[in-house]
Amino acid sequence: MKMFDVERYITRHPDAAWRVFEDGAVIVSPTESVMHSLNPVGTRVWELADGTLTIAEIAQRITEEFDVTEEEATADMQEFVQALSDKGMITIE
Repeated sequence: MKMFDVERYITRHPDAAWRVFEDGAVIVSPTESVMHSLNPVGTRVWELADGTLTIAEIAQRITEEFDVTEEEATADMQEFVQALSDKGMITIE
């Protein structure tokens, strides 16, 4: 797995269609036209991926809002960011 510099910013693809529900979110990939479901943590990461926060800052917010350590949040963010990037759903700057 590729490791990203946690000081990089992530931004949702502007053409991705998404909707948040009580227990998560659904996103439609603009490049694949495939629907993806997110759990509550993934949904929160997606909501925060507006280009104003770094991966590290988003991981910190996740530790404040969910029962997870900073190390776990950062490691999970690496995997999640890679998956979203591979699907063309976010950009990493």
